[in-house]
Amino acid sequence: MHDYVNRALAKYNHTPPQRPQHAPHAWLEPKYGKQGPQLPTKQSTEPTLNDKEPKRIESISGTLNNYSEIDPCIKPALNEIAREQAKATLTTKRRTDHLLDYLATNPDATLR
Repeated sequence: MHDYVNRALAKYNHTPPQRPQHAPHAWLEPKYGKQGPQLPTKQSTEPTLNDKEPKRIESISGTLNNYSEIDPCIKPALNEIAREQAKATLTTKRRTDHLLDYLATNPDATLR
């Protein structure tokens, strides 16, 4: 799958990030000890996106699902995006852009 990521980035008109992105999705710091229990994340109350953006997110998710066999590190990020893509919000768009930034930084994954 040589050059798969670069073709996908060009297909979705994603510009490379100014700073390299080394994580496929955002990280929530765990809370230990007396800081209190780690509660589940709350459901988003943001309004959904316009008609074209959810289709774009679904298309990106499907394209990158094939690539996740070579780079399994992106599977948790794809799972979060796929879970929200039917009612995509601004947060879903940010997560998708974060994943595309990661792939732009690391375009050629290999399994060993």
